[in-house]
Amino acid sequence: MTKSIQILVGTACLLATALSNQARADESCNIGAHSVESFSQEYFVNPQARHVSPLLALETMLENGCRDEDEFARVIEIYLDDRVADLYQRDDPKAWRVDHIWMLIGIEMLMLGHEAPLRAFLDTARADAESGDPGAMTAFAYLGRYQTEHWDWTDQFRAHQQNYPQSIAHFGLEEWSERDAHPIRSIAPRLRNEADAFVERASQAGFAPAHVIHLAGQRPASFTPCKTRSSIGGAGLFGMSDDPDADDTPTNRFFKSFVDLPDRERVARDLMDWSRDVIRAGITGGETGTLTPDMEAATNVAKAYAEIRSNCALSIENGTLDFGVEDRDEAATGMHHAVAAPGIRYQWEPALVYALFVDQYYDSPDRHYAAARILQAGGYIESLDFHNERVDAVIGTFSRETVREAQRIMAEYGYYTAAIDGIPGPNFRNGLMQWNDECRLDFGENPQKCLRLGPALLDHEWVHPFLGDVAQLR
Repeated sequence: MTKSIQILVGTACLLATALSNQARADESCNIGAHSVESFSQEYFVNPQARHVSPLLALETMLENGCRDEDEFARVIEIYLDDRVADLYQRDDPKAWRVDHIWMLIGIEMLMLGHEAPLRAFLDTARADAESGDPGAMTAFAYLGRYQTEHWDWTDQFRAHQQNYPQSIAHFGLEEWSERDAHPIRSIAPRLRNEADAFVERASQAGFAPAHVIHLAGQRPASFTPCKTRSSIGGAGLFGMSDDPDADDTPTNRFFKSFVDLPDRERVARDLMDWSRDVIRAGITGGETGTLTPDMEAATNVAKAYAEIRSNCALSIENGTLDFGVEDRDEAATGMHHAVAAPGIRYQWEPALVYALFVDQYYDSPDRHYAAARILQAGGYIESLDFHNERVDAVIGTFSRETVREAQRIMAEYGYYTAAIDGIPGPNFRNGLMQWNDECRLDFGENPQKCLRLGPALLDHEWVHPFLGDVAQLR
């Protein structure tokens, strides 16, 4: 079974349930178990069907041996139907990104020679943004800045070549691999300029994701207010400048923008309020496991809020920046929500920093056990050698009581055999790496041994004194 068929089966169960009287005589032109006609009917009533993009449907037919151009044309007609756009309209007024599937449909239709859906999509997105809705303005800005980057398009087309090789060849789409710009840029060359204007307005309106995009020039899911990077005019591969005259002075765009704001306290609160709403909705709604795009962004922004409020004390980055809004209690609020957010169990950094936070912030003697347990979820990861030096540096600042408690717990589970002395030596490092790796693989099958971040963390009574009001949500 090819990858495209696997995707088809996994995202649209309907393809295996077509009625026999709906299938055409030539079953090679079916889409999964559906005839083109029955798939067309399902597409407008079954949400699962909307995960099937044009090239995915066509690839399935080609893999089945279909070579009927009329049938291919009928598939394309489905996506040219005026009703398709209504299926992907923004139902949530706070939505701040364009629907990925809707954008994918427009791009694939453009590749197949049909500009109208993509032009209509851009007109609608622009009109929504011009209405003044902060979410719509941010969605347009996110589209113009990030979802239409050259590198994103390169990755997208590479995935198309891997997943839809027969469609690429049959419809002569190879030329798209040679394009430097994202396909949307070919029909909307001023998209980036429009995006900048909209995101500034959305930020002025107090919308948190827009603050990050406008002030930091970063995606909310990768917002790093404490990280200093080189300022480069024309970025080349791996962020290195290909301009010998470019300014490579270390800088931090967000810090420079934020400290000059007369209302920076309000902006900081906007960040936390938005993150809190998303995270709490996920916890009370029972979200677990998969990290959704909104939750990923909210988790990172909550952690970033803690970094801002602590002047980077709650960060793995070196150095301290004075953001002018330091508040230890507010920093705690950010960290509490970041570690309790649904779906973040595979992220090592929040756990590592939060363990240090519990170790150093609280006076309770129970903090050493809590910090040691949380440390396991953020320790060394064998497949991420590049970060182990940073982990070394952070663990080196833990109290000896917490390290001793971690050694004791590790020894109980067979991960540590040296002296329980509170000194994190090589045996400690190797044991913590083994513990972390094994717990990452067992997916919570041993909750006594393997701690999970996210709502599962709230199941442990010993952590409630350190999670504050977040624990009240369970």
